[in-house]
Amino acid sequence: MEIYTSIYDITEHGFSGWRFAVPGVLFLVVGLALWKMPIIHAQNLKLIGKTCFFFSFSWCVAAFGLSYRIHIDAIEAYRLHSYQVYSGVIESHKGRLGEATVEVFKIGNKRLWDDNLPVGQRTIQPELPSLKNEVGSNLRIYMAKGLVLKIEKVTSPQ
Repeated sequence: MEIYTSIYDITEHGFSGWRFAVPGVLFLVVGLALWKMPIIHAQNLKLIGKTCFFFSFSWCVAAFGLSYRIHIDAIEAYRLHSYQVYSGVIESHKGRLGEATVEVFKIGNKRLWDDNLPVGQRTIQPELPSLKNEVGSNLRIYMAKGLVLKIEKVTSPQ
């Protein structure tokens, strides 16, 4: 009989995609300051501030809205049991990403994420545990729509 220990569960983590919208919030503040500051009299700076403000506002709404929808869809897929399960021993090998050599993790033929990849799972789900410590471990990974829903470590009782 196997024992399953949960390492990660999307329902236990809040929405974390807001980090993608943070740069927009920073430029929103700068744009508002340039646009509305009474001590700034130059029309060019006010126009730059107004443009920066509206562009940043659009960025924040789009970034937050799209990433939040992805998160909600993933939780819904989890609740409806509409996911793929990949299970097996985590393997590590070197792969090519452009000019760089990176470490890639796999279960069977399913390629997983890694900290070294510039774009991928870490961008969307920064709270995921690293697989570096799990190489050789028997895991079961539930995925839907490109997102990880749950990771379980499989152990056999002694």
